[in-house]
Amino acid sequence: MRSPLLAAALHSYFKVSSLENLSIEGSFKGKEYIDKMDNASKKTEERDALTITAETDSVYMGVNDPVIVDSGTGKKLSVETASGWEDCVVWNPYGNEGMGFNEFVCAESVKFEPVVTEGGGSWEAKMSLKPGDL
Repeated sequence: MRSPLLAAALHSYFKVSSLENLSIEGSFKGKEYIDKMDNASKKTEERDALTITAETDSVYMGVNDPVIVDSGTGKKLSVETASGWEDCVVWNPYGNEGMGFNEFVCAESVKFEPVVTEGGGSWEAKMSLKPGDL
């Protein structure tokens, strides 16, 4: 017996000094992503590091190593995936003062493509955060 399909995400919100001080590094360049702000169109990322200059909601396939870099604080935070998480969602409600858009970024560890487990089976994913200095 097969279980229902499973997709998962850890909705991780990271405080930043300001979006103008933020960059998100990782293996983004050349990866396919779904731009939910553009009718869920599929695109290929051309940047080495991401910056937030507009409302953002993107699913990056095959990216599980984002590093949140805040030049305003001189700190970085590495999202390290041990297993299970294969993708990354980057989200920010740019321009929405009520949500404090300029003070955070969401970089979610995601398993976008559904997993099917056998009856009684399970799926596991692990992620850790590693803070550091620039």
